[in-house]
Amino acid sequence: MVSDLKGFVDNLMKKVALGVVANLARAPSDGGTPVDTGWARSNWVPQIGSPKKDPSGTYDQAKAGILTGDQQVGLAAIAVGYKVSRGPIYITNNVPYITKLDMGSSTQAPRGFIRRAIKKAVTVDLLTLSSRG
Repeated sequence: MVSDLKGFVDNLMKKVALGVVANLARAPSDGGTPVDTGWARSNWVPQIGSPKKDPSGTYDQAKAGILTGDQQVGLAAIAVGYKVSRGPIYITNNVPYITKLDMGSSTQAPRGFIRRAIKKAVTVDLLTLSSRG
C-alpha cells in the first residue's frame, strides 16, 4: 500500500513537472514563453534536488541559433528516473529578463504567463486523477 502511494506521488510529480515545462515551451499564442531568439524559452530547465543557478548558453548563442540541451537533459532525467526520495524538482529560468517577460513586456504573451502555465499543468493532472474515480 505504501509503495503504491509512493509510486503514485512519484508519477504525479513527474507528470506535473513535465507538463509545466511543456506549457512554458509552447508558442506564445498557446500560452508559452515569448520568443525573440529562443533563449528564454530554452531556459526552462528542470533539475532534481537543487535549482540550476546560471542561464544555459548566452543570448548571443541563442541569436545565432545555438541552444544548449540543458532543458532536454533535465526533462529526460525526470522522465526516466524521478522519485520523491531524490529530492524536489526545480524548474528555473535564469535569463536576466524572464521577470520582465512575465510582467508583460512582450506583446507576444500576456502578463502572468508563467503562473497560467503552471496552473494549467496542475489542473490537467488533477482533472485526470479525478476522472479515474
